[in-house]
Amino acid sequence: MQTICTAGFNRMRDLWDEMFDANLCLAYAKQLPDHMTAFFEEVYQESNKRRERFRLDLQRLLGEQQQGLPAGIEYRPLFDQLSALDASLDQMKQKLSQRHEIIDEYLLEMETLCEGRDFVEPQTLSKDPLPKERKLVEFRSYLDHLIAEKMLCQEDIFYLRQETKKLMCCLETIPITKEQQGLLNARKFPPTYESLKQHIDDTRRKLERLWQCLETDPAIVEKCEKLTSYTTTFD
Repeated sequence: MQTICTAGFNRMRDLWDEMFDANLCLAYAKQLPDHMTAFFEEVYQESNKRRERFRLDLQRLLGEQQQGLPAGIEYRPLFDQLSALDASLDQMKQKLSQRHEIIDEYLLEMETLCEGRDFVEPQTLSKDPLPKERKLVEFRSYLDHLIAEKMLCQEDIFYLRQETKKLMCCLETIPITKEQQGLLNARKFPPTYESLKQHIDDTRRKLERLWQCLETDPAIVEKCEKLTSYTTTFD
Protein backbone atom coordinates (compact mmCIF):
# COMPACT_ATOMS: atom_id res chain seq x y z
CA MET A 1 0.00 0.00 0.00
CA GLN A 2 2.86 2.34 0.87
CA THR A 3 4.54 1.58 -2.45
CA ILE A 4 1.35 2.39 -4.35
CA CYS A 5 0.92 5.70 -2.49
CA THR A 6 4.58 6.65 -3.07
CA ALA A 7 4.39 5.85 -6.78
CA GLY A 8 1.17 7.85 -7.12
CA PHE A 9 2.66 10.83 -5.28
CA ASN A 10 5.79 10.83 -7.46
CA ARG A 11 3.68 10.80 -10.63
CA MET A 12 1.67 13.77 -9.42
CA ARG A 13 4.83 15.64 -8.32
CA ASP A 14 6.51 15.14 -11.73
CA LEU A 15 3.37 16.42 -13.45
CA TRP A 16 3.15 19.48 -11.20
CA ASP A 17 6.88 20.26 -11.60
CA GLU A 18 6.30 20.45 -15.33
CA MET A 19 3.25 22.67 -14.97
CA PHE A 20 3.91 24.95 -11.95
CA ASP A 21 6.70 26.60 -10.00
CA ALA A 22 8.21 25.10 -6.84
CA ASN A 23 6.01 27.03 -4.39
CA LEU A 24 2.76 26.01 -6.08
CA CYS A 25 3.93 22.40 -6.37
CA LEU A 26 4.67 22.40 -2.63
CA ALA A 27 1.23 23.83 -1.87
CA TYR A 28 -0.45 21.10 -3.91
CA ALA A 29 1.71 18.45 -2.26
CA LYS A 30 0.60 19.66 1.19
CA GLN A 31 -3.03 19.20 0.13
CA LEU A 32 -2.53 15.58 -0.94
CA PRO A 33 -2.83 14.09 2.60
CA ASP A 34 -6.19 15.80 3.03
CA HIS A 35 -7.40 14.42 -0.29
CA MET A 36 -6.16 10.94 0.59
CA THR A 37 -7.77 11.14 4.03
CA ALA A 38 -11.10 12.19 2.48
CA PHE A 39 -10.86 9.35 -0.04
CA PHE A 40 -10.19 6.72 2.61
CA GLU A 41 -12.91 8.18 4.83
CA GLU A 42 -15.42 7.87 2.00
CA VAL A 43 -14.40 4.28 1.34
CA TYR A 44 -14.56 3.53 5.07
CA GLN A 45 -18.05 4.99 5.46
CA GLU A 46 -19.32 3.01 2.49
CA SER A 47 -17.82 -0.20 3.89
CA ASN A 48 -19.21 0.57 7.34
CA LYS A 49 -22.73 0.96 5.91
CA ARG A 50 -22.34 -2.39 4.19
CA ARG A 51 -21.23 -3.95 7.48
CA GLU A 52 -24.35 -2.62 9.19
CA ARG A 53 -26.50 -4.11 6.43
CA PHE A 54 -24.77 -7.45 7.02
CA ARG A 55 -25.57 -7.25 10.72
CA LEU A 56 -29.21 -6.39 10.09
CA ASP A 57 -29.51 -9.24 7.61
CA LEU A 58 -27.96 -11.61 10.14
CA GLN A 59 -30.44 -10.56 12.81
CA ARG A 60 -33.33 -11.00 10.39
CA LEU A 61 -32.16 -14.44 9.28
CA LEU A 62 -31.55 -15.53 12.86
CA GLY A 63 -35.12 -14.53 13.65
CA GLU A 64 -36.42 -16.76 10.84
CA GLN A 65 -34.85 -19.94 12.14
CA GLN A 66 -34.46 -21.53 15.54
CA GLN A 67 -31.16 -23.33 15.09
CA GLY A 68 -29.01 -20.21 14.94
CA LEU A 69 -25.47 -20.15 13.58
CA PRO A 70 -23.38 -23.30 13.28
CA ALA A 71 -20.91 -23.77 16.12
CA GLY A 72 -17.85 -21.52 15.87
CA ILE A 73 -19.01 -19.55 12.86
CA GLU A 74 -19.63 -16.42 14.94
CA TYR A 75 -15.86 -15.89 14.93
CA ARG A 76 -15.71 -15.82 11.16
CA PRO A 77 -16.26 -12.74 8.97
CA LEU A 78 -19.80 -11.36 8.75
CA PHE A 79 -20.06 -12.26 5.07
CA ASP A 80 -19.27 -15.91 5.86
CA GLN A 81 -21.87 -15.89 8.63
CA LEU A 82 -24.45 -14.44 6.25
CA SER A 83 -23.67 -17.02 3.57
CA ALA A 84 -23.94 -19.86 6.09
CA LEU A 85 -27.32 -18.61 7.31
CA ASP A 86 -28.61 -18.23 3.75
CA ALA A 87 -27.65 -21.82 2.97
CA SER A 88 -29.23 -23.06 6.20
CA LEU A 89 -32.48 -21.19 5.50
CA ASP A 90 -32.63 -22.55 1.96
CA GLN A 91 -32.48 -26.07 3.38
CA MET A 92 -35.19 -25.25 5.91
CA LYS A 93 -37.46 -23.78 3.21
CA GLN A 94 -36.98 -26.89 1.09
CA LYS A 95 -37.90 -29.14 4.02
CA LEU A 96 -40.89 -26.93 4.80
CA SER A 97 -42.12 -27.18 1.22
CA GLN A 98 -41.76 -30.97 1.31
CA ARG A 99 -43.65 -31.13 4.62
CA HIS A 100 -46.49 -29.02 3.18
CA GLU A 101 -46.72 -31.33 0.16
CA ILE A 102 -47.02 -34.34 2.48
CA ILE A 103 -49.78 -32.61 4.48
CA ASP A 104 -51.73 -31.74 1.31
CA GLU A 105 -51.39 -35.33 0.09
CA TYR A 106 -52.59 -36.76 3.41
CA LEU A 107 -55.58 -34.40 3.61
CA LEU A 108 -56.65 -35.23 0.06
CA GLU A 109 -56.35 -38.95 0.77
CA MET A 110 -58.43 -38.56 3.95
CA GLU A 111 -61.13 -36.64 2.06
CA THR A 112 -61.32 -39.43 -0.50
CA LEU A 113 -61.50 -42.15 2.15
CA CYS A 114 -64.19 -40.33 4.18
CA GLU A 115 -66.39 -39.55 1.16
CA GLY A 116 -69.79 -41.14 1.57
CA ARG A 117 -68.96 -42.38 5.07
CA ASP A 118 -70.77 -39.99 7.40
CA PHE A 119 -70.02 -42.16 10.42
CA VAL A 120 -66.28 -41.45 10.06
CA GLU A 121 -65.11 -38.28 11.80
CA PRO A 122 -62.20 -36.69 9.86
CA GLN A 123 -59.11 -35.70 11.81
CA THR A 124 -57.29 -32.38 11.44
CA LEU A 125 -53.74 -31.73 10.25
CA SER A 126 -52.67 -28.08 10.20
CA LYS A 127 -49.74 -26.42 8.46
CA ASP A 128 -49.35 -23.66 11.03
CA PRO A 129 -47.96 -24.58 13.43
CA LEU A 130 -46.14 -27.25 11.48
CA PRO A 131 -46.85 -30.72 12.92
CA LYS A 132 -44.03 -32.76 14.41
CA GLU A 133 -42.78 -35.92 12.73
CA ARG A 134 -44.61 -38.00 15.35
CA LYS A 135 -47.92 -36.34 14.41
CA LEU A 136 -47.39 -37.18 10.73
CA VAL A 137 -46.66 -40.80 11.59
CA GLU A 138 -49.86 -40.98 13.66
CA PHE A 139 -51.89 -39.43 10.84
CA ARG A 140 -50.43 -41.91 8.35
CA SER A 141 -51.50 -44.75 10.65
CA TYR A 142 -54.98 -43.22 10.82
CA LEU A 143 -55.18 -43.20 7.00
CA ASP A 144 -54.00 -46.81 6.81
CA HIS A 145 -56.76 -47.72 9.28
CA LEU A 146 -59.35 -45.98 7.08
CA ILE A 147 -58.06 -47.87 4.05
CA ALA A 148 -58.38 -51.19 5.88
CA GLU A 149 -61.91 -50.32 7.02
CA LYS A 150 -62.96 -49.32 3.52
CA MET A 151 -61.60 -52.54 2.03
CA LEU A 152 -63.44 -54.56 4.68
CA CYS A 153 -66.64 -52.64 4.00
CA GLN A 154 -66.34 -53.30 0.27
CA GLU A 155 -65.87 -57.00 0.97
CA ASP A 156 -69.00 -57.00 3.15
CA ILE A 157 -71.02 -55.24 0.45
CA PHE A 158 -69.84 -57.72 -2.15
CA TYR A 159 -70.76 -60.63 0.12
CA LEU A 160 -74.22 -59.21 0.90
CA ARG A 161 -74.86 -58.60 -2.78
CA GLN A 162 -74.00 -62.18 -3.64
CA GLU A 163 -76.14 -63.51 -0.81
CA THR A 164 -79.06 -61.36 -1.95
CA LYS A 165 -78.82 -62.74 -5.46
CA LYS A 166 -78.75 -66.29 -4.10
CA LEU A 167 -81.85 -65.68 -1.98
CA MET A 168 -83.69 -64.19 -4.93
CA CYS A 169 -82.86 -67.24 -7.00
CA CYS A 170 -84.11 -69.51 -4.22
CA LEU A 171 -87.37 -67.57 -4.03
CA GLU A 172 -87.62 -67.56 -7.82
CA THR A 173 -87.82 -63.81 -7.68
CA ILE A 174 -86.23 -61.50 -10.22
CA PRO A 175 -85.86 -57.69 -10.12
CA ILE A 176 -88.96 -56.02 -11.50
CA THR A 177 -87.24 -53.00 -13.02
CA LYS A 178 -83.81 -51.93 -14.21
CA GLU A 179 -83.54 -49.73 -11.14
CA GLN A 180 -83.92 -52.75 -8.88
CA GLN A 181 -81.32 -54.61 -10.91
CA GLY A 182 -79.03 -51.61 -10.47
CA LEU A 183 -79.46 -51.82 -6.71
CA LEU A 184 -77.85 -55.23 -6.72
CA ASN A 185 -74.88 -54.12 -8.81
CA ALA A 186 -74.22 -50.60 -7.57
CA ARG A 187 -71.90 -49.70 -4.74
CA LYS A 188 -74.42 -47.28 -3.26
CA PHE A 189 -78.03 -48.09 -2.50
CA PRO A 190 -80.19 -44.95 -2.91
CA PRO A 191 -83.87 -45.13 -1.92
CA THR A 192 -86.24 -46.16 -4.75
CA TYR A 193 -89.69 -45.45 -3.36
CA GLU A 194 -91.47 -45.48 -6.74
CA SER A 195 -89.95 -48.83 -7.63
CA LEU A 196 -91.14 -50.31 -4.34
CA LYS A 197 -94.67 -48.99 -4.94
CA GLN A 198 -94.72 -50.61 -8.36
CA HIS A 199 -93.51 -53.87 -6.89
CA ILE A 200 -96.26 -53.77 -4.22
CA ASP A 201 -98.95 -53.15 -6.86
CA ASP A 202 -97.69 -56.03 -8.98
CA THR A 203 -97.64 -58.29 -5.94
CA ARG A 204 -101.25 -57.36 -5.13
CA ARG A 205 -102.36 -58.31 -8.64
CA LYS A 206 -100.57 -61.64 -8.34
CA LEU A 207 -102.28 -62.26 -5.00
CA GLU A 208 -105.68 -61.54 -6.53
CA ARG A 209 -105.09 -64.15 -9.24
CA LEU A 210 -103.75 -66.57 -6.63
CA TRP A 211 -106.87 -66.13 -4.43
CA GLN A 212 -109.11 -66.83 -7.39
CA CYS A 213 -107.25 -70.02 -8.21
CA LEU A 214 -107.24 -71.20 -4.60
CA GLU A 215 -110.84 -70.09 -3.98
CA THR A 216 -109.71 -68.28 -0.85
CA ASP A 217 -112.25 -67.39 1.84
CA PRO A 218 -113.84 -64.01 0.86
CA ALA A 219 -113.44 -62.75 4.43
CA ILE A 220 -109.67 -63.13 4.21
CA VAL A 221 -109.59 -61.51 0.78
CA GLU A 222 -111.69 -58.60 2.03
CA LYS A 223 -109.38 -58.10 4.99
CA CYS A 224 -106.31 -57.93 2.75
CA GLU A 225 -107.96 -55.64 0.23
CA LYS A 226 -108.51 -53.06 2.97
CA LEU A 227 -104.72 -52.69 3.30
CA THR A 228 -104.28 -50.06 0.61
CA SER A 229 -101.53 -47.95 2.23
CA TYR A 230 -97.96 -48.43 1.03
CA THR A 231 -96.60 -47.85 4.52
CA THR A 232 -98.94 -50.21 6.41
CA THR A 233 -97.27 -52.94 8.46
CA PHE A 234 -99.02 -56.03 9.79
CA ASP A 235 -98.21 -59.44 11.20
